[in-house]
Amino acid sequence: MLNVISRPMVRIMDRYLPDPFVFVVVLTIVAAFAALIFEGTAPLEVVGMWGDGFWSLLSFSMQMLLVLVTGYMMASTPLVRRGLAALAGVAKSPAGAIVLVSVVSVMASWINWGFGLVVGALFAKEIARIVRVDYRLLVASAYSGFIVWHGGLAGSIPLSIATEGHPFVDQIGVISTSETIFSFYNLAIVAALFIAVPLINRAMLPKEEESVFIDPALLEESEDGKTTTESPADKIETSPVLSIFIGAMGAAWLLQYFLTGGGLSLDVINFLFLTLAILLHGTPRNLLKSLSEAVKGGAGIVIQFPFYAGIMAIMVQSGLAASISEGLTGFATAASLPFWTFLSAGIVNFFVPSGGRSVGRSGARHHARGRGARVEPGQGRDGGGLGRRVDQHGPTLLGASDPRHCRPARQGHHGVLHGPPDPVRRDHCDRPDVPLIIAKKSGSAARCCRATCTFGNNSLSKCSVTVS
Repeated sequence: MLNVISRPMVRIMDRYLPDPFVFVVVLTIVAAFAALIFEGTAPLEVVGMWGDGFWSLLSFSMQMLLVLVTGYMMASTPLVRRGLAALAGVAKSPAGAIVLVSVVSVMASWINWGFGLVVGALFAKEIARIVRVDYRLLVASAYSGFIVWHGGLAGSIPLSIATEGHPFVDQIGVISTSETIFSFYNLAIVAALFIAVPLINRAMLPKEEESVFIDPALLEESEDGKTTTESPADKIETSPVLSIFIGAMGAAWLLQYFLTGGGLSLDVINFLFLTLAILLHGTPRNLLKSLSEAVKGGAGIVIQFPFYAGIMAIMVQSGLAASISEGLTGFATAASLPFWTFLSAGIVNFFVPSGGRSVGRSGARHHARGRGARVEPGQGRDGGGLGRRVDQHGPTLLGASDPRHCRPARQGHHGVLHGPPDPVRRDHCDRPDVPLIIAKKSGSAARCCRATCTFGNNSLSKCSVTVS
């Protein structure tokens, strides 16, 4: 059944899905025209937003590039390759090959998404040398494990909010990975995917007469000739001394970091994989050879992420991202808010497909809205992000014609709010009961609400709202 359903989807993707760079250029144009048409932004303003924001993701882009590069270098070490070759011998049939590749891909992607992408591809090649199986489905299965990446050890949002000084530290604090990556609900989802992904891939296995096979001879890799080591430079590059020394330094730092209570972050994950790659490759020459191959796979990150940063700037600064989210979540109830939050974040993420930056665009907005609806942020998952359980004495807005449309403002603020407002906190007020002015933009007009809020346990417990 799944094989029949997937066939037309494959034909559509083969025919109409362009190169990712073409896709990001098209999305830039779509975002620009959407800002012009739906937000009334002037053309020159849109161009200014795009250009000013074009380079705003350089630091994050470098982190993502290193996740991919260090993952590749780790996956291409002799130890990992030998392990994959030995494991490939377990597969004895086409169905077994698809299931085994899927399981390995899910496991590797959970450890590190860059590692998973490379391990899956290398393992698929090892399997194809041994088992005669549809090569298209084999390769697809090798990449299908990527679906768990944001619930894994290299998920950018949970690692970002576990880092001191992240953008939303005043609203949610620093959230340990024990409450996100290692929480029960996340581990349960990952466990379910470990079971579901291999079974679904197995169900798509075509009949032998419909399968596409590859000649194993085409997968053989030529052995590199031994290079001379007579010059001092050659001797240094092929000596393990430097790799052992610098790898030992990295291992010592990691050991000290974790023993003193350090948690996972993007930088720590990258440092860990780089240290392991240095040690397992053995010599600088082997490491650099692996690096030269790894950076080829990062070309898309280098050229596309600046464009995604420009799209993000257009969507955020023009109000387009807020309009999309508010349009989908404005009518949500406490029960349905997590679903609509997930959907709206997914639509925004379609324009800027970066897990770490999706929380930057919509995280604060959804967090404030969730508090208003008395929803735990752990339930209101972003399209790829993770939340946590917070104080249940969140605010309840009462008395307004549609109180969900009202936004809290800081004490003393009057008039229409511009940009994403901050959530109300006790430190904004001088006493437990205090009037606050709240504004909601509705078309070209603004509705103002006056709220008298009562605090409990340092968070809002009730707000009485009147609309003027």
